[in-house]
Amino acid sequence: MWVLKDKLNLKRGVIYETIISTYSPDDTPNSAPIGIKYLGEGRVQARIYKGSQTLNNILSRRCAVANLTSDPILFYLTALKRGKHPPVEYSKSENVDAPRIREVDGHIELELVDSRQGSEYATLNFKVKAIYLAPGISRIYCRAPHALVEATIHATRIKMLLAKNRFREAERLIRLVNHYKDVIERVSPKTEYANAIREIEKKIGEWRKGRGLGQDPCKTTCMSNRYERGSWQSRRKSRSSHR
Repeated sequence: MWVLKDKLNLKRGVIYETIISTYSPDDTPNSAPIGIKYLGEGRVQARIYKGSQTLNNILSRRCAVANLTSDPILFYLTALKRGKHPPVEYSKSENVDAPRIREVDGHIELELVDSRQGSEYATLNFKVKAIYLAPGISRIYCRAPHALVEATIHATRIKMLLAKNRFREAERLIRLVNHYKDVIERVSPKTEYANAIREIEKKIGEWRKGRGLGQDPCKTTCMSNRYERGSWQSRRKSRSSHR
């Protein structure tokens, strides 16, 4: 369906965060945050934990609705299904036997094409039956751009911390950058986000090399301890000389 790519600016192979809603056997609406991968040609894919209510419902009714929202509270409510917030409200869909969440930015009605069972996940392929968008909606939430922003902010601090020999603090942020790199490469491979995070990783490697550090985080931590001990001993000598 052309609108998926052209109107929502979707990239093939990228995972977008949605809330999948389905009906349970007793016709009670069920929803859970689940990413969908755009495959092109009006098709999307989802990987869902085996044994989950969402998976059982989809396999039973052969359909689902992907609700589009950037509201973090709605993700929280549908993930943990508790809290003091108002309950999630639903309406019937037009083309599939699954509910849609009210007050979202849009929703995509999905028909199950086929499924493959893995050891932990089931991989489901869907055909898009219909898509409805609120006015002004042009993008679906994706973790990659936000992960890149966080990694970039950390990178600026890493450069400063390494220059000041504060290796332990720098290493903590480097681990966070590595986490964001993993997120980006998983949800948005072969994109400008993946290229950018690899460039950040390269720059951090150059900064570490410039400070005489290897790629082993343990060596960085050991060197950090050595500098900190040296700094502590210097402060101790300074205090002793003033007694």
